[in-house]
Amino acid sequence: MYRSTGISHTGYSMLRLSFLLVKQEDNAKTKKR
Repeated sequence: MYRSTGISHTGYSMLRLSFLLVKQEDNAKTKKR
């Protein structure tokens, strides 16, 4: 296995977290409406 797998894993988790944050923001906007 490559050492970059660790970096890619952290990057994936970061992308997942950012996606969740955006999803929460969208939900908040829809709730306001």
